Amino acid sequence: MRKMAHVGEYAILFLLFYRALRGSFRLEEVSLYLIAGILSCLYAISDEFHQLFVPTRVGNLFDLGFDLFGILAGVILIFFLRMRIR
Repeated sequence: MRKMAHVGEYAILFLLFYRALRGSFRLEEVSLYLIAGILSCLYAISDEFHQLFVPTRVGNLFDLGFDLFGILAGVILIFFLRMRIR
């Protein structure tokens, strides 16, 4: 159950980055996906890294994998929603 929270959190994070970039800059669609994805990945990496220094938390690559899967889910969701609108 906790792992699904990682997926949901990072899908939402990607969607928020995508929306913020789309509303603030005139970028091509591919650039929006790429930049939102990179920002989301960097946040996921920094989140797992900082957990290494918190006594009650453990940062690991397994959780990072779920984070990245959530980002991918966000990409797929936006892609299909945009195709459906067209």
